[in-house]
Amino acid sequence: MSSCQDTLHVIAYAKIYCQMDMHSIPVLVVDDDVLVADMLVDLLQVCGITAMAVYSGNQALGVLNTWQPKVILLDIRMPILDGYETAKAIRSLPGWDNVAILALSGWHGSEGRAYAGPPLFDCCLTKPAKLETIVEALQSVLNERGIAVSPAVSSY
Repeated sequence: MSSCQDTLHVIAYAKIYCQMDMHSIPVLVVDDDVLVADMLVDLLQVCGITAMAVYSGNQALGVLNTWQPKVILLDIRMPILDGYETAKAIRSLPGWDNVAILALSGWHGSEGRAYAGPPLFDCCLTKPAKLETIVEALQSVLNERGIAVSPAVSSY
């Protein structure tokens, strides 16, 4: 299967799998790998999720007040301001201590749990995470926060 066919297969799968309406729940994707961040945003948008990508911890801090995400998907290993420092900075900002932050790590999921201190992450996902794993984690943390996620109206 060609790369284009693989992409079309993933998009078709995303449209079928994502049966929840989360368009009103903005998700900020923070990853220093531009391709990974942009592809994740594209897949989330196919699922009907409003998503935006930034490529550093500093950029994430810069867009919080203008974009107001309810969920942040945060890469752990980034240069300059890593995922721990970024999450700690976000949690310390007035009004941002309750935002859902999901860690994304290529280090088999344990890296996000290794931090000693107040909880920084609501969930730790291992890269590469399957789309259904990400969507299920989003639904779970939103449900824990009492944010209603309604069934999508399917056009299929």
